[in-house]
Amino acid sequence: MKVLKVVILGAEKVGKSLLLDQFLKANDPVQKRSDCSSSKDVYIVNGKTIRFPDGIHRRVDFVDTSDLHEFPAMKRVYIETGNAFVIVYAIDDKRSYEFAKSLCDEIYSIKGNLFTNIVLVGNKIDTGSKRRVSTAEALADSNRTKLFSETSAKLCVNIGCPFIILFNNYLQNVMHNRTDIQTRRKTHSKSVSSPVEDERDEPFRIRLNTI
Repeated sequence: MKVLKVVILGAEKVGKSLLLDQFLKANDPVQKRSDCSSSKDVYIVNGKTIRFPDGIHRRVDFVDTSDLHEFPAMKRVYIETGNAFVIVYAIDDKRSYEFAKSLCDEIYSIKGNLFTNIVLVGNKIDTGSKRRVSTAEALADSNRTKLFSETSAKLCVNIGCPFIILFNNYLQNVMHNRTDIQTRRKTHSKSVSSPVEDERDEPFRIRLNTI
C-alpha cells in the first residue's frame, strides 16, 4: 500500500494545527525534527508510522495548511495530491463552518462526487454555551461521506477519533477496490476461457450423438 497523504484544511484559528500536533504526540511522544518541514503557509510531517484500525502500522504523510486564501493555486495542488482530508471548523464560529463546507465542495469538484475520504471535524467543544454550529446540522451536511467527529484539541478530547474514522474509511475503500479488481479479472478470465472449453467439449458431444 502506498504512503497515505492526509491534508488538514480549515479556516484560521480553528485549532487544526493543534489537533494534528496532539494526535502526533499521542502516537509518538518523541517527535524527530528530521520528520518535519515547515514554511509560512504549510507544515509537513513526512512518513510517520501510524497504527491503523486493522492493527497494521503504515506510513502517513500529514500536510497541515495555514490560511491559503492568498495562494488558491497551492490549495488546489494540496487537494489534487492528497489521498484523504481532515476538514476542521470551530463550533463557536459559523463562518469557519461555512468555509469548511466550501472546502468539501472544492474537494468534490476536483476529486469527483464519489470521493469519500473526507472527515468533517467540529473543534472547540470546550467552548460550551458559545456553540454556533449544532451537531445535528453538521451531521446533516456531512451525509456525503458519513464521516464526522467533534473534538477539543485544547483539552485533548477525542483527538484520535477523526483520524481513526478516516483511516478506517480509507482501508474499506482500498479493500473495495481490490475486490472490484479481482472480480473483473475473474469475469475476464471466464469470458476468455469459455470458448476454449466449448471447443474441447465439442468432440465429446459428437461422440455421444453417434453412439
